[in-house]
Amino acid sequence: MAAPEDRCRGGGEAIAVASCKWTEGKMPAAERHKLEALAAHLRPTGDPPALFLFSRSGFEQPLHDAAAKDPRLRLVTAEEMW
Repeated sequence: MAAPEDRCRGGGEAIAVASCKWTEGKMPAAERHKLEALAAHLRPTGDPPALFLFSRSGFEQPLHDAAAKDPRLRLVTAEEMW
């Protein structure tokens, strides 16, 4: 069986990593750092992967600030999913 990084897009090229929290609280900035740590374990293949955060209850302000500065970071609310 292929390693997880080898199953991404057929040959190890990760195009995105994501996290979803379906809680009543806003997603904290620490979730972005967790995604970045996960992405660091993927085989580098050019551009870094996009980072998607999905949240039922929104995001803390530092995540909004980070998304405004980092085009790789996308914040997705429950409203956007429906």
